[in-house]
Amino acid sequence: MSSTEATAVDGVGSGIPLWRRIDTGDLWRGGGLVIVLVLLVIAGAITRPAVFLTSNNLFNILSLGAVIGVVTVGMTFVIIGGQIDLSVGALVALASVWSTTLATQQFGFWGMVFSALVVGTVFGLINGVLIAYGRLVSFIVTLAMLVSARGLAEQISNRQPQVVSASEYRTIANGSVLGVPILVIMVIAVAIIGWIVLNRTTFGRRTFAIG
Repeated sequence: MSSTEATAVDGVGSGIPLWRRIDTGDLWRGGGLVIVLVLLVIAGAITRPAVFLTSNNLFNILSLGAVIGVVTVGMTFVIIGGQIDLSVGALVALASVWSTTLATQQFGFWGMVFSALVVGTVFGLINGVLIAYGRLVSFIVTLAMLVSARGLAEQISNRQPQVVSASEYRTIANGSVLGVPILVIMVIAVAIIGWIVLNRTTFGRRTFAIG
């Protein structure tokens, strides 16, 4: 097949209008959440314009969603690969509780960060091994991990709030650079790295191929 014929098969250069070449089903599925977000913004702007339409409020919303934003980047890889992970929220809670225990805080800020990364890596690896090599269904494995991680987090914390003594945590949570909260900068950085890995690396192409 020549390049001209291939172009015609795709609809490009074949005389078919652009609006007829677009899959409206994909457009609605991809744009549905965007439409909902726009409607929510409009509702907030109409009901409380003096409060909602401010940079401080916008940064507050983005900061509150920072954890979800970082987790979403990782979940993107999982879903594109054709799998699902129900345990991410519980594992975030477990890593947070584990890293903020009094015993862990004795190692300082970086020791707490390292322990949280170890917890997330180890339990995520357990999920991956059971799914990839144990040939178990990801839905079942991660559902079991969700229950296990949530119970372990409650056991470690004794269902009590964890008090963090490291000042670096407060700096990250409340600090800003050039007026932009550090949490927002971290989410943007993670999203950019995730996009590069997914679209510009062999691992990313293989993830698409598997899914």
